[in-house]
Amino acid sequence: METDAAFFARRARDELLAAGKSVHPRARQIHLDMAGRYTDLARAIDPGASPEEDQVQAPERASIWF
Repeated sequence: METDAAFFARRARDELLAAGKSVHPRARQIHLDMAGRYTDLARAIDPGASPEEDQVQAPERASIWF
């Protein structure tokens, strides 16, 4: 069974892939924002968790979004 941290890291990867396929700049930014939020959730559970494509910089966030 997939751990919560692994689930959130996988979802972050999925969002990064979707951002890379997005044509519209606003859609791309929304996917990047979601990737950052999923990465934050994964790291809150496991500080070592991160998506493979973690080179993409997510915008700064003041709090975790649900």
